[in-house]
Amino acid sequence: MNVYELNEIVEGTITEIRPYGAIITFGEDRAGLLHIKQISDAYISNINTYLQLNAQIKVRIIEIDENNGFLKLSLKSIPYSERIIFERDKKPTQINPAQTDFSALEEALPLWIKNTIEEIEND
Repeated sequence: MNVYELNEIVEGTITEIRPYGAIITFGEDRAGLLHIKQISDAYISNINTYLQLNAQIKVRIIEIDENNGFLKLSLKSIPYSERIIFERDKKPTQINPAQTDFSALEEALPLWIKNTIEEIEND
Protein backbone atom coordinates (compact mmCIF):
# COMPACT_ATOMS: atom_id res chain seq x y z
CA MET A 1 0.00 0.00 0.00
CA ASN A 2 1.34 3.42 -0.97
CA VAL A 3 2.05 5.86 1.82
CA TYR A 4 0.22 9.18 1.52
CA GLU A 5 0.74 12.29 3.59
CA LEU A 6 -1.53 15.11 4.67
CA ASN A 7 -1.37 18.12 2.28
CA GLU A 8 0.31 16.03 -0.42
CA ILE A 9 -0.81 16.70 -3.99
CA VAL A 10 -1.58 13.43 -5.75
CA GLU A 11 -3.00 12.44 -9.11
CA GLY A 12 -5.84 9.94 -9.31
CA THR A 13 -8.67 8.75 -11.52
CA ILE A 14 -12.29 9.83 -11.13
CA THR A 15 -14.12 6.50 -10.87
CA GLU A 16 -17.55 7.65 -9.63
CA ILE A 17 -19.43 10.93 -9.77
CA ARG A 18 -22.30 11.45 -7.34
CA PRO A 19 -24.40 14.57 -6.63
CA TYR A 20 -22.39 15.19 -3.43
CA GLY A 21 -18.88 14.52 -4.77
CA ALA A 22 -16.60 12.16 -6.62
CA ILE A 23 -14.66 9.04 -5.73
CA ILE A 24 -11.04 9.25 -6.83
CA THR A 25 -8.87 6.13 -6.90
CA PHE A 26 -5.10 6.00 -6.61
CA GLY A 27 -3.84 2.75 -8.04
CA GLU A 28 -5.56 -0.37 -6.79
CA ASP A 29 -5.02 0.19 -3.08
CA ARG A 30 -6.40 3.60 -2.17
CA ALA A 31 -9.47 5.78 -2.75
CA GLY A 32 -10.82 9.06 -1.51
CA LEU A 33 -13.75 11.44 -1.65
CA LEU A 34 -13.63 14.80 -3.36
CA HIS A 35 -16.66 16.44 -1.74
CA ILE A 36 -18.56 18.95 -3.87
CA LYS A 37 -17.63 21.73 -1.40
CA GLN A 38 -13.96 21.01 -2.05
CA ILE A 39 -14.19 21.50 -5.82
CA SER A 40 -14.71 25.26 -5.96
CA ASP A 41 -15.49 28.25 -3.77
CA ALA A 42 -18.37 29.03 -6.13
CA TYR A 43 -21.78 27.35 -5.83
CA ILE A 44 -21.95 24.16 -7.89
CA SER A 45 -25.40 23.20 -9.12
CA ASN A 46 -24.18 20.33 -11.31
CA ILE A 47 -20.98 18.51 -10.41
CA ASN A 48 -20.76 17.10 -13.93
CA THR A 49 -19.87 20.54 -15.27
CA TYR A 50 -16.65 20.38 -13.22
CA LEU A 51 -15.63 16.72 -13.39
CA GLN A 52 -15.46 13.95 -15.98
CA LEU A 53 -15.65 10.23 -15.28
CA ASN A 54 -12.36 8.33 -15.80
CA ALA A 55 -10.35 11.56 -16.04
CA GLN A 56 -6.99 11.96 -14.32
CA ILE A 57 -7.07 14.78 -11.77
CA LYS A 58 -4.69 16.36 -9.26
CA VAL A 59 -6.05 16.84 -5.74
CA ARG A 60 -4.69 17.67 -2.30
CA ILE A 61 -5.10 15.25 0.62
CA ILE A 62 -6.83 17.20 3.41
CA GLU A 63 -7.62 14.29 5.75
CA ILE A 64 -6.66 10.63 6.13
CA ASP A 65 -8.92 8.23 8.01
CA GLU A 66 -6.64 6.42 10.45
CA ASN A 67 -8.91 3.35 10.56
CA ASN A 68 -9.25 2.54 6.88
CA GLY A 69 -6.88 4.92 5.06
CA PHE A 70 -9.73 6.58 3.12
CA LEU A 71 -8.68 10.01 1.88
CA LYS A 72 -10.61 13.26 1.96
CA LEU A 73 -9.55 15.41 -0.96
CA SER A 74 -9.62 19.00 -2.18
CA LEU A 75 -9.38 20.44 -5.67
CA LYS A 76 -9.91 24.07 -4.71
CA SER A 77 -6.73 24.08 -2.61
CA ILE A 78 -4.62 23.19 -5.66
CA PRO A 79 -3.04 26.25 -7.31
CA TYR A 80 -5.23 27.17 -10.27
CA SER A 81 -2.28 26.90 -12.66
CA GLU A 82 -1.87 23.20 -11.74
CA ARG A 83 -5.54 22.22 -12.04
CA ILE A 84 -6.71 20.07 -14.88
CA ILE A 85 -9.37 21.98 -16.80
CA PHE A 86 -11.87 19.79 -18.61
CA GLU A 87 -13.32 20.64 -22.00
CA ARG A 88 -16.88 21.84 -21.54
CA ASP A 89 -19.66 21.38 -24.01
CA LYS A 90 -20.08 24.49 -26.10
CA LYS A 91 -23.06 26.65 -25.27
CA PRO A 92 -25.98 26.10 -27.59
CA THR A 93 -26.11 28.38 -30.57
CA GLN A 94 -28.57 31.21 -30.15
CA ILE A 95 -31.68 31.09 -32.29
CA ASN A 96 -31.82 33.72 -35.00
CA PRO A 97 -35.49 34.81 -35.25
CA ALA A 98 -34.94 35.99 -38.83
CA GLN A 99 -34.07 32.42 -39.82
CA THR A 100 -36.79 30.68 -37.79
CA ASP A 101 -40.29 29.88 -39.04
CA PHE A 102 -42.77 31.14 -36.44
CA SER A 103 -45.79 30.95 -38.77
CA ALA A 104 -47.46 28.15 -36.81
CA LEU A 105 -47.29 30.21 -33.62
CA GLU A 106 -48.49 33.28 -35.49
CA GLU A 107 -51.56 31.37 -36.72
CA ALA A 108 -52.35 29.83 -33.31
CA LEU A 109 -51.87 32.97 -31.19
CA PRO A 110 -55.20 34.68 -31.99
CA LEU A 111 -57.09 31.50 -31.06
CA TRP A 112 -55.15 31.15 -27.79
CA ILE A 113 -55.92 34.77 -26.91
CA LYS A 114 -59.61 34.31 -27.75
CA ASN A 115 -59.87 31.11 -25.67
CA THR A 116 -58.10 32.72 -22.71
CA ILE A 117 -60.44 35.75 -22.79
CA GLU A 118 -63.46 33.45 -22.88
CA GLU A 119 -62.15 31.43 -19.92
CA ILE A 120 -61.60 34.62 -17.91
CA GLU A 121 -65.07 35.94 -18.76
CA ASN A 122 -66.74 32.61 -17.84
CA ASP A 123 -65.06 32.38 -14.43
